[in-house]
Amino acid sequence: MKSYVENAYKNSQYRLVCQYSGVSAEDLAMLVLKNNVIAYELPKTQTLGCTWDFRLHLASGEVLAFSSKCTSVGGWEEVGSLSVALKAIAADSDSDVFSKVSIEKFYIANFSMLVYEEENVYSESGICFTDVCGNELIVAASPSPGAVSVDIPNIHTDFKPEFSVSDLKYKAMVSSQ
Repeated sequence: MKSYVENAYKNSQYRLVCQYSGVSAEDLAMLVLKNNVIAYELPKTQTLGCTWDFRLHLASGEVLAFSSKCTSVGGWEEVGSLSVALKAIAADSDSDVFSKVSIEKFYIANFSMLVYEEENVYSESGICFTDVCGNELIVAASPSPGAVSVDIPNIHTDFKPEFSVSDLKYKAMVSSQ
């Protein structure tokens, strides 16, 4: 996938929608709903605060990989948008480069796209998975081009997304409730 969104300017607005690889938005909804997140993975030299390759392992065996696109929206201003890929990763295939950490009891009840919107910019800059207890696991574009910042319940992180979560709108994707 390209590291930026092409042809993003339409009808007087930059539209930076989430980019999908190996899975569509609809298939992602079917994949995650009522599934458990069992682990996360990132390069050993990076942190949840800023990583260029964040992976979520699901109980069903699939792995979702997250990164972001950085697109110019005029002048020196750039805005990040989320990228999601369905990965086929063999067990321990990247163990020399990646650290894998187990997550307990995160049963996905619903998820939302996190949208940054102003007059001339619409960006799907993050995703929020919510478990049955209302806990949120958030993956959002980081200020560093191409990277994401991650907030996981009960795990201390240096969560610093490009946009404050209070400045983002939650756009419901699916819900089991």
